Amino acid sequence: MQLYPLTVWAAMSEREQAMADWHCPACDREIERERAQAQRQADRARWDDLGPAIAWAQNFLADPEAYSVPDTETTGLTGTARIVEIAVTTVSGTVLLDTLLNPGEPIPAQATAIHHITDAMVQDLSEPSVVGSSVFINVEEARQAEPPPPPPPGQLRQ
Repeated sequence: MQLYPLTVWAAMSEREQAMADWHCPACDREIERERAQAQRQADRARWDDLGPAIAWAQNFLADPEAYSVPDTETTGLTGTARIVEIAVTTVSGTVLLDTLLNPGEPIPAQATAIHHITDAMVQDLSEPSVVGSSVFINVEEARQAEPPPPPPPGQLRQ
C-alpha cells in the first residue's frame, strides 16, 4: 500500500482514490487521458466565453482604417486637468489629427516632464473650448483625405 500526502489525496478524483492501492500501466494511461480530456473541455469553455471578444478583435483587425483611436495629453491627472494635445490615429497608424491646444493655464512641470509640451509651444494656440466639435469634423475630413507625411522624429505636428 502506498501513502499519499493529504494535498495529493484531496486533489484526486474518487476513481483515482479507489485505484490508488493498485496501479497498472493501462489504468494510469486511462486516468491521464481523462485528465487531458477534462482540460480540453475546460479550455473550450474558456474560448466559448471569449467568442464575442475574439469576433470583435477579428473585425477590428480586418479593416484597421475603419477604426480610430483618440489620445490626449493634459495638464495633469485630476478631474480639473486641461487638454494640451489631441491626436487621433487609425488602428494602422494613419494620423488623422494631431494638434496642440492652449489649456488656458500654465502647464505644470510634472506634466511637461511626461509629454514634453511646454507653455511656449501652446501660448498662441486656441483653447479646447474654441476647438469643440470641429475636432470630429476634421477627423472625418482627414479619413477621406490623403494622409500627411509623418513629422520628423521628436517633433510634434501642430
